[in-house]
Amino acid sequence: MISGDYHIHSRYSGLCHGKNTLSELRDAATRKGLKEIGIADHGLKHLFFGTDAKRLLKARREADALNAEQGARVLLGLEANLISEDGLIDCGDLSTLDFVAMGYHKLVAAPSAEQARRFTLPALFRSESKKDAFTRAYIKAIKRYPLSFVTHPGRDICLNVLEIAKAMSDYGVLFELNGKRVDVSDGELCDVVAKTEVKFIVNSDAHRAEKVGEVSVPLETAERVGLPLERIVNLDKPAILRKPFEEETKE
Repeated sequence: MISGDYHIHSRYSGLCHGKNTLSELRDAATRKGLKEIGIADHGLKHLFFGTDAKRLLKARREADALNAEQGARVLLGLEANLISEDGLIDCGDLSTLDFVAMGYHKLVAAPSAEQARRFTLPALFRSESKKDAFTRAYIKAIKRYPLSFVTHPGRDICLNVLEIAKAMSDYGVLFELNGKRVDVSDGELCDVVAKTEVKFIVNSDAHRAEKVGEVSVPLETAERVGLPLERIVNLDKPAILRKPFEEETKE
């Protein structure tokens, strides 16, 4: 059982990629005994499912109103997209957010035609020859932004997961084990556990209220690879996530 689930999509995502309102998600979490949830809709440059500044402001007001009531606390975050080999992400104004997560997704708008050619298009086809460049892009983003966690490392992109985990450990960024599936092999994860001190967070990646708090897949993976439970930050108490507006983004 987890105390907080920090990767949940809502109807504030583009095309209603998440199916439920914040109130419905909060109520589902409360029924399941969670103390806290984090709304993390897709970043602004996703071509289909991205949120936008106006929706984020509405979500901020709604989350604040819900937090004046009884029930699980609602944090407003963002699952920002990595959009360039320079480590840029599409996080927009951080002042409305309680946390920022970052991951790679297909079908995002690059900041320039050059970056589309060098980064987003090769990543779309999982180019093995660009593995080192993709890994460097992740590490640059980890160093540049006040990220709380990296979502589903290894999904849809070729990476050196161990090198990324080392950077996460150095910069206090959590390694997400995702409720849909864990995208790194058991061997890779064993290396990460043994060779780094990175801490982990297990999240549902729920797009529907009934999936909130569903983390059986990552917990089974953690047991299989011998991940010590004390390295998972949201099991017995809510996670302490970085406040993005309290730290400067490094240009």
